This record gives sequence, structure tokens and C-alpha cells, in this order.
Amino acid sequence: MTRQRDGAALPGRSVVYVCPGLRCDIVPYVFYTEAPDGYLLDVRHVAVDSYAPSVGRDLLRFAAELPDVNEATVERVVVGGSAFSLGFTWNELLLATDEASRHAGVPVIMDMSSVVAGLRNSGCERVAVAHRLAGVGDAAIAAFLESAGFDCAAVVSAAQDVATNAATPLREGAGAAADLAQRAMDAAPGADAVLLLGGTWWSGEAERLVRATNRHFFNNVTAVAHDLPPLRPAPD
Repeated sequence: MTRQRDGAALPGRSVVYVCPGLRCDIVPYVFYTEAPDGYLLDVRHVAVDSYAPSVGRDLLRFAAELPDVNEATVERVVVGGSAFSLGFTWNELLLATDEASRHAGVPVIMDMSSVVAGLRNSGCERVAVAHRLAGVGDAAIAAFLESAGFDCAAVVSAAQDVATNAATPLREGAGAAADLAQRAMDAAPGADAVLLLGGTWWSGEAERLVRATNRHFFNNVTAVAHDLPPLRPAPD
């Protein structure tokens, strides 16, 4: 399968996205909107008993053993669900993803790996976090970001009712995200970036609000798409 850009054929390369749980409906929309041309998203669902950060190691093992993954067609394997990175320090995450990559034969990362890459590439130092990660403590988020070399200036949270996500009107969710992002900026007026975690479908209004203040905005799913290099046109 190929896609076209300016009349030139592009080789299709896949990003395999391990989606914990059943809800992954917005990820393809965000991916194809934000990723460079030529990439194909291959979603692999995996059941999880909880969203505890400690499940992250099990998910990396699952990702490393996926069938039909090879370097000829797959750019990388990404473990989704930002909560699952938070059971690691940054150095521990690097070691764990390196081991998974060696086993898989292609790069294996977690979505927060892409968030850290984006923060670094943007020159950000002070990060404010707005999240609704059920069962994840604010201190765990701060500790992870600080282990990656950032000043976590504030963490604000809102309760997440996972069971009602699908029924929540988009406008209502977007308004809640914007309010949460504003709380994060109010709590850390010197922050140069706002990181919104706990869903991508609700982030549009929040992103516009943050960028209007000349701060950088990050979300784990958009970070995955932005972390990909442009594909070269297929040879003649």
C-alpha cells in the first residue's frame, strides 16, 4: 500500500500501536492528522487488568513478542497508555525499551518516550501537567518527568470516570480539558510547556488555550505522531 504526496509514491511503513483496553477510536484519527505522510497505523489491542503503572513491564514484553513485526515494514512499536510509563524512572525506561527492541528486532518505545523527546526537541525545561489518569498519583508523574531532567512545576488532576468516556459529549470533554489546562498554567505561571494526559479526544480546546499563551502543548498520542521522521519517496 502506498500513499501519494506531490505526485510521488511513498513507501508505506507501519507504526504498530499497542492499545491497552478496548478504547482506541480516536488514536487513528490523531495519528493520520499529525504523522508524516506514508506511515500506516497498525493497532494491536491487549487486555489489561488495571491501569496501574506496574503493568508497563508486562506490556513491553507483550510488544516485544508481537507476531508479523519486522524491520522491513515496521518503523517502530509503541506501547500506548501514558500511565504505564510512570512505573519507571527515565533511565529504567530506556533500559526496558532497549531490551524489548533487541527482542523484537525493531525499536520498541512507550508513548511517554515520545513526550520526553518532544519536550527536549522544543527546548522545554519547566513542565506543568494536567491529567485525569485514574489511580495514578500526582507524585508519580512528577517523579518520572524529573528523572528525565525536567522541572515539574505543577501537577493538577481531575477525576476520570473511565466507564462514561464514550458517552461524554465532545464539547463537554473539551471544556473540562481546557479548564484543567488553565489550572495547570495558573499553578505554574513560569512553565514553558503544558502536558495533558488522560485522553486525546478532549484536548483540542486545551491545546488552543495553551498555545495562545506562547507555551508548548504536549499530549502522549500526538507526541507519538510528531516523533516520526519524514519518509523518503520510493526509489524510481
